[in-house]
Amino acid sequence: MADVDKCTRCAEAGLCSDARGNALKIALIDDSIRNLIFRGKSATQIEKMLTSFSAKIKKVVSEKFRFDCKQLYASSNNNKDGADLYAKDPSGKIITIEVKFGSYTDKGAGMEQFSTIFGTTVFSDALSNEQRKKWQKMVASEYPDLSYQLKRTRDTLNAAAVEFNELIAKNGYKLSRQSQEYMEDYLLNNSGSRSSHTDSYIRFEVSKDGSDINDVMLMEKGRGSWNIKKVIPMDPLDEKARINVFIYNIETNLQIKFVLSNKNNLDLPGSGIKIRSKYMLNSPSWNVWIKKYIAE
Repeated sequence: MADVDKCTRCAEAGLCSDARGNALKIALIDDSIRNLIFRGKSATQIEKMLTSFSAKIKKVVSEKFRFDCKQLYASSNNNKDGADLYAKDPSGKIITIEVKFGSYTDKGAGMEQFSTIFGTTVFSDALSNEQRKKWQKMVASEYPDLSYQLKRTRDTLNAAAVEFNELIAKNGYKLSRQSQEYMEDYLLNNSGSRSSHTDSYIRFEVSKDGSDINDVMLMEKGRGSWNIKKVIPMDPLDEKARINVFIYNIETNLQIKFVLSNKNNLDLPGSGIKIRSKYMLNSPSWNVWIKKYIAE
């Protein structure tokens, strides 16, 4: 588990119980790779933050769902399995709770989910398991010169982007109604997965400075249509360039950004060589950010 994910899991656990113990665990994580709101903070300061956030969440849940919420529960250790936390009312009804700790990936989508949303497998095919295995063999023979692999990655993904643009042009640069329904169900008002806790939902965001936590309004589903922007190919001279896919809904005033990602470095089998994630040799996925849409 990446350290930022470990930090997030400890924070979520600390909202449920043992704020002190989980604050100590966060304090042991290198400051540079903690969630931003916890950087530069001592265990005592983090404990106070978690205690305050937990009390605020319970208060809001109690008011919104009209029962005395005294306990929060951690929902999962995997950020793709559903909501972060949940609460239960006296009847046993589940209230699904999502918490965002400052600035990091809002949600995630797998390659299969992305393909279902946009009706094409061009990016999945470009980074298929078979293709990546071929690249791994090439890199093993070319190492330490990785310039060839960087070019292969860029050329392959840029070709996929051209094909993607041709497809969305045929579809009028819009998601179909079926794709819109699937995408909204998958990404809006949940934590990027089809959670089993679907009775009720509430989302909280921690302020950028970590001083407060607030519930945010639910995002509307089923209204308007989602426009798709043409994908801009990656600049071959910019090593930080990524494939970005933008969709926006004028009626609900929302924009969603998909960024093709490969979070994990790869240890080439039997070689002792570690290849950075930007060379796309490991399993890919999409990072997703949702925000208010501002017309250009």
